[in-house]
Amino acid sequence: MALENSEVKLNYPSWLTLDFFRTILQNDKNFPETSDAVCVDGIHIEPATSIGDNFMSSCQVSCIFRVIVKYRFSKDDVKTLSLIVKYMPELGVVKNFVESFAFPKEAEMYSKIIPGLEKIWLRVGQSVQFGPKCWYSSNDPVPVIVMDDLKSFDYKMLPRREGLGLKEAEAVISKIAKFHAASLLYYKKNGPYYPNFNERIPRTNDNEGFGLFYGVMHAGLIEMLEGWDFGKSFLPKLKKWKGKIFDTNCKLTKAEEKSFNVLNHGDAWTNNAMFKYFNGSPEVLFVDYQLCIWTSPAIDLLYIIFYACNSDIQITHFDSLIKFYHSELLRALNNLDIPEKAPTLEEVSNAVYCKGFFGATTIINSLPLMKFDPNLNINMEFILNPENEEGLTMRKALFASENLKNAYKLLLPFLDKRGFLDIPNV
Repeated sequence: MALENSEVKLNYPSWLTLDFFRTILQNDKNFPETSDAVCVDGIHIEPATSIGDNFMSSCQVSCIFRVIVKYRFSKDDVKTLSLIVKYMPELGVVKNFVESFAFPKEAEMYSKIIPGLEKIWLRVGQSVQFGPKCWYSSNDPVPVIVMDDLKSFDYKMLPRREGLGLKEAEAVISKIAKFHAASLLYYKKNGPYYPNFNERIPRTNDNEGFGLFYGVMHAGLIEMLEGWDFGKSFLPKLKKWKGKIFDTNCKLTKAEEKSFNVLNHGDAWTNNAMFKYFNGSPEVLFVDYQLCIWTSPAIDLLYIIFYACNSDIQITHFDSLIKFYHSELLRALNNLDIPEKAPTLEEVSNAVYCKGFFGATTIINSLPLMKFDPNLNINMEFILNPENEEGLTMRKALFASENLKNAYKLLLPFLDKRGFLDIPNV
C-alpha cells in the first residue's frame, strides 16, 4: 500500500514501487538488519526541488523526487527513511549530454569515488563527508541514482538570490580543499579517472546544448547593457564574446599536463551546497556531481566565488579567499601525508588569473539564474529556443531585475580591472 501523496498530482514513473525500494534496502551492504526480513509498507512521493532550484531539472534533463519510505523488520518496529530519487527522463534539450556523459559521471561519483575519498580521510582518523550516501545507482529501469535526503539530516539550501556570506564561503572552500587533496591520493591508488572526467562539458557547436545556452544568455546580457547607460562602456569587450564563450571555456577547463591538477566538483554553486550549523559554524555537503573534471583547482575556485558568493564577497574578499584556499589545501595535503610538491600561493593565484575569463562568463549564466524571482516561472527550455516568443519574453524578464543590475554595477568594473573580460589566447 502506498502512502498518500500531496494534493498536487505528480507525474512520477511507474517503477517507483514498494518492491523497488524493498530491493534497495535488501541489497545495501551496511543496512543494520538481515536483508530477508525487511518489509516496505508504503512510500510517499513529492517533488524534491522548487522552481529555480535546479537548472538541469528546468531543462528536463533530470527529474528529482523525495520519497519517504515506511519499512519494518518486525510488526512493532516501523521506521521511515527519506530518500532522493534522481533519474533521467526520456526527453530534454540536452538529453544526449546527460545520457552519455553527465549521468554516468554522477553515478560513478556517488557510488564509487565519493565513498573512496571519504575512506581516504578515515584512514588518517578524520571523518570527512562530501555528499549524501548513495543507496542505489543503475541504468535499470532507467539511469537512476537513489541517495539520502540531506534535509532529513537538517541540512538546508541557503537562499540563492542572496549568495553566500563569508563564513559559508570559507566552509565551502575548506571542504573543496579536502576534496581536492583526497582526489590526488585516489588518483595515485586507482589510476586516472574515467575519460569523461577530462571534460567538464563536452564540446558541441554553438547551435546546440550548452553552446546554445551561452549564446542565448549572452544575447540577453548585451540587450540589457545596450539599454542601460552604465553598461555601455563594457559593450565593446563583451560583444567580442559572441560565439566564443563555450569554446574558450572548454579550452580553459582542460587540464595542463605540467600543472597542479585535482578532481574539481565543477558545479559548486549555491544550490549545490547544503548547510548544517553546529554552534553557529557551518558544515557543508555537496550535491549534483554531473560536471566533475580533473583539472586546475582554479576552476572550482572561480566558480565558487562568482557563482555562489554574494557580490560583496566576490569583490572585497576575492584575493583573501584564494589565499584561504591555499592554506586549507596545504593543511589537507599535510594531514593526508601526500608527498607530491604542493603548489605555491603564487602558482594558485596565477592559475586563477589565467582562467579568469571562465569566472567572468558566469555573469551570463549565474547572475540571472541566481537573482531571478521564482514567481516569474522561468522555463529554461523555452529560453533555449531562440525562435520562441515566450522564450524571448522570459529571457528579457531574467535580465530585468534591479538586483541583477546592482550586481553588475559592482562586478563589471572589477572584472574589467582584473582583465577577466578579455578573451584569452588558448
